[in-house]
Amino acid sequence: MPDIDDNHKRKILEVISKHVGKKKPVQVSDLMSFVPLSDREIRKVIQELILDFGEPIGSTTKGPHGFYFIADQDDLDETVNNLEKRRDMIDKRIKALKKQLELPEINSQAITQKGKTVINISNSIIIQL
Repeated sequence: MPDIDDNHKRKILEVISKHVGKKKPVQVSDLMSFVPLSDREIRKVIQELILDFGEPIGSTTKGPHGFYFIADQDDLDETVNNLEKRRDMIDKRIKALKKQLELPEINSQAITQKGKTVINISNSIIIQL
């Protein structure tokens, strides 16, 4: 993803800063009307504003959903709760994928007998001729 113009970042911050509190969030689709960026690019900018510049931007997935400037402890709690639930769900997905794709451990032993190699793999025998 190419670097995003600083003017677009400033505009996103300006718009979100007018939406104070979780009851007045701005949706990504609305932000898209202010800057020529995709949903993913706008979310990347918001992440950068939070992580790199310390902007107090919260989010909610409850109606109305979107991004907002955190105004109080309740807003912060909502955002942290939302992030923790998403983290927990990602952890569950990772565990499920690892479990589903886990291959059984194969114990093998190669023995050469009378010029032929015999390979014992988990109680199966393969004879290489």
